[in-house]
Amino acid sequence: MASDISRLSQGTVVNEEVDTLFENELSSSTTDPPMEEWSSLLFGRGDSFTESPKIALFKKGKYDPGSGEVCVKYITASDSEVLRHPYYNYPAVTDPGIVLALEEPMPATVYDAQGQIRYLELCKETAMPPVRDFYRGLIENVINLRYYGVNPAGVRNMCLALAKNRVVQRLDLTSSFLNRNLDACFHLGELLGENRSLKELILAQCRIGPEGLERLIPSLHHANLDVLDLSKNQLCDDGVKMLAEKITRGANINKLNLSYNNLGLASAEALARALEFNVRSITHLDLSWNLMYHPKALKVLVKALSGSKVLQELDLSWNAMMGGDFLGDLLTTGTLQKLNMSNNKLALQSIESITEKLRSAKALQVLNLSCNPIGPQEAYKLLKKMRLKSVKLQTLMLDEVEVTKEFAEEVKQILSLKHRANAKVTHGRVVGNYTLKDVDMRDLLMRRLYFLGTRGPKKKRVDVMSYFLNIRKTSTVLIPKQMMVDMKSAKAQVDEDLIMELSRVFPGPRIDKSQRAIDLESVVEYIARKWPGLKAPVTPPSYQIDTPRSAKPAGPDGKGIKKK
Repeated sequence: MASDISRLSQGTVVNEEVDTLFENELSSSTTDPPMEEWSSLLFGRGDSFTESPKIALFKKGKYDPGSGEVCVKYITASDSEVLRHPYYNYPAVTDPGIVLALEEPMPATVYDAQGQIRYLELCKETAMPPVRDFYRGLIENVINLRYYGVNPAGVRNMCLALAKNRVVQRLDLTSSFLNRNLDACFHLGELLGENRSLKELILAQCRIGPEGLERLIPSLHHANLDVLDLSKNQLCDDGVKMLAEKITRGANINKLNLSYNNLGLASAEALARALEFNVRSITHLDLSWNLMYHPKALKVLVKALSGSKVLQELDLSWNAMMGGDFLGDLLTTGTLQKLNMSNNKLALQSIESITEKLRSAKALQVLNLSCNPIGPQEAYKLLKKMRLKSVKLQTLMLDEVEVTKEFAEEVKQILSLKHRANAKVTHGRVVGNYTLKDVDMRDLLMRRLYFLGTRGPKKKRVDVMSYFLNIRKTSTVLIPKQMMVDMKSAKAQVDEDLIMELSRVFPGPRIDKSQRAIDLESVVEYIARKWPGLKAPVTPPSYQIDTPRSAKPAGPDGKGIKKK
């Protein structure tokens, strides 16, 4: 049979023996057709291939296939080198991932660069509700959670979401009270070590204390922050010592706010040492509302600050500072532009030192000395320095400081100068900015006596002027004590001080070393000139006060006084 098949493959003529051979071959196979009936495209054994008899007849023009389509059973169907049955050509089942799951490691999850997807997944894992403002802020420059009251337990998710973020530059967590969970401070410290795009961290009024600060600053010496706000955090001296150590090691912080932290002598000394090692770190320093009033602390701190190469703004207000002659050295800082020392207790030496060193302040633009015990003369000397062109100061604030009229005039002249066209000067009230008129004390006292005598119900009113006229009939002087007794018996509202002042204005003979009598002649003469129509009653009463009904004297208002 092999020889016959070989002859067919060599192009021999098909005869009846070959047909019989095919029939025997087909009958001997129970499942598959013989190889000779497979497609002519299949390679046969050896270098040649077996050609279908129909194709051979087709080449001779003795066979017409009809539709022109080749039967399926002659098409090669293979998966790699394994030949399949032409009637059962189905693709193999693909691997659903079993090999990948068993042999390959689990692929790492790829999150978005902003961290929004990661934040939502972290909140889902920890069963914490996500903060909508934080989620939206991940694609913006600023995340503002000021007075939001962030849950300290949720700070971990925020920090992990921000770790790879390169968009957010400012994170504001003001008044979040992180002292309830020190783990929040730890994750914020990790964030400072990982994220180099975050430039401003606001933790004002979070009350982290020294313990929280210790967990916040481990990586601070690697950070590069524009703003670090730690105000109202109860750091005390222990906390600032740790912060100063990081500044010494190279922490780069441009604007540092340490106000409202109960800082004293130890904090001032620690900051002074840190600034001596890192003179190019802090450009804006806020130490207001602390306890840096100790002269030793101030002297050390002023010395360190005056040696800074980058300091631009300094706030030392509300520290109860008295200072000394060394306080003016602050103005020798070549880069200092704004100095605030308001609401302190600056002594005379401090003001004089500042006045003398004002010409050395080459960059100072704003000087605030409001609410300090500065006298009018010291304020005037300080203001006159602004006449000099070498003084670069443009804003002088002396609120609640009393000044003289000369100071106010000097301000007008200074503001009219060309180099002070944009200058601004504030001050307190002007002392002596008025002219007292000459007051006749006799007129003032007599009008007061008339007013007090006519007050109250009609039955208790007393005509004091008639009282003087009646007494003058019997005596030329009146003892103040006797007048006081008479006024009390008549229930007149005349006090003792007024009677004693009357004896000083109308002086009579001296009674003793401390008192004088009232000169009734002078009193009556003045009453006659003041109220010409007033006359003494014909019959005076028992206590010689009331005026009879017939007498109608004219009062100070020109109208008659009705008497009982």
